[in-house]
Amino acid sequence: MKNIKNLILPFFFVLSISAFAEPCLDNWQFTLSEHTISVNDIVDFDFDNTIGITGATGMIYYGDGSSQAFSLTGTGVSYNHQYTTEGVFNVIITLSNGACIDTKSYQVVVGDTTCFKTDFLSANGTQCLNESAIFEIDELNDPNFTLVNYYWNMGDGTILTNLTEVISYTYNVPGLYIFSVVSHFKDNLNNNCFSFAYDLADNFLFPISVWDVSPQFSISPINPIVGNNVDVIYEGFPVPFDDDNAIFESILTINGTSEPTGIGFDNQDIIYTFTNIQPGIYSLNLLIYVRANMVCPQEYTLTFQVVDPEATCDTCNSFKPSVGTRYWMSAWVNVDEPSQVKSYNSTGQENGVNIDMTGYDETYIEIEFFGASTKVQFFPTGEIIDGWQRVVGEFTVPTGTLDFILNLYADENLDTYFDDIRIHPFNSSMKSYVYDGETFWLVAELDDNNYATFYEYDEEGGLVRIKKETARGIVTIQETRSNTTKTD
Repeated sequence: MKNIKNLILPFFFVLSISAFAEPCLDNWQFTLSEHTISVNDIVDFDFDNTIGITGATGMIYYGDGSSQAFSLTGTGVSYNHQYTTEGVFNVIITLSNGACIDTKSYQVVVGDTTCFKTDFLSANGTQCLNESAIFEIDELNDPNFTLVNYYWNMGDGTILTNLTEVISYTYNVPGLYIFSVVSHFKDNLNNNCFSFAYDLADNFLFPISVWDVSPQFSISPINPIVGNNVDVIYEGFPVPFDDDNAIFESILTINGTSEPTGIGFDNQDIIYTFTNIQPGIYSLNLLIYVRANMVCPQEYTLTFQVVDPEATCDTCNSFKPSVGTRYWMSAWVNVDEPSQVKSYNSTGQENGVNIDMTGYDETYIEIEFFGASTKVQFFPTGEIIDGWQRVVGEFTVPTGTLDFILNLYADENLDTYFDDIRIHPFNSSMKSYVYDGETFWLVAELDDNNYATFYEYDEEGGLVRIKKETARGIVTIQETRSNTTKTD
């Protein structure tokens, strides 16, 4: 093999079903009786706990310097608070249950709210996790009023106060948040007043649903054979809150052809069924998104093989490593260096998992596990023996692996050769043999460590020499000479 850049050896696995972690606190919200009040009015803070959180404790910070501790015993909590001064008060509520802590925030406006016409707020009510959300106020120009600032309450405990009419914000925890923003103005008589930025529903509060779409799926049965009906099952997470926008749409592509899956499916739903499946390799690609403006598009790819147990062939793959099992990989590499070197791994790079190989231009071997998004890299080590250096190492097939590819990466600038590539279980031994293609004489035997013993013969087929490959080079361990006496 000469100058091999990428050798692909496919291996197919039995599928494994991934488990999804549940949030440590279910989605929760407090209900405020009023968000806009006059001085000395009272606001009720209620949590009916219909979602059944128990054993949690929390704290309500009313925004005016006072606070109230509470605990959830199964029936919820209800408190009221009187605001005695004018202003915009950002209420912060925390809920904790052991190591799980969650925070919500609300706005209460106390004072004159009638002196200025409301503004228009534009925002996307459905947002993908860890992606930037844009919020914009369409400010009404009126020479009779001067802007003091904006009070942005993002609903997750974050409060922003500035003069900016457009902000960008990223939510890093999925959930339902109550967003609001208040415009603070002064009129020409220097009297304060507050103006609200309304949404299309003319509601001071703006719900933002933040999604973490997990478009993984599985098949059942997990090891199909010819004639089975095979179900494709969506393995996403359940909808953690009520949201009119929470309807999934998807595009399922099978071997390059789009297939209908419908909308509105939840986790563990069957989204497609193969009827009387036939032998072959099936590649499935699922694109899933929340229907509102195609928010949070995510892709997932799955590959599986259907085998006919009655069929036999010379090229069928019989090597089926098991997920979670340790294996040993060994091989030899020869790089056509213009001058003598001590190693083809001049930087001393050690074997590892998911190493960033950017800028690495020397030879190495990589095993790429599909379905588990994992790569294991192996590098030459030991002495160079007659131009060849060994590449060895162990690996464990990671959970979720569907198949893997063995990649052989050559030196970027030199001809590179690979030989004697072997993979076998870690707790096992392996020997392999090489025979002459014409005479069928045994010419080499490779031991458990992938070191060779060479056999040399005379023209009559008699064994004359045995040489052994060792870590220090090739040595002769046996040599035999024979001669037939001749008489005149």
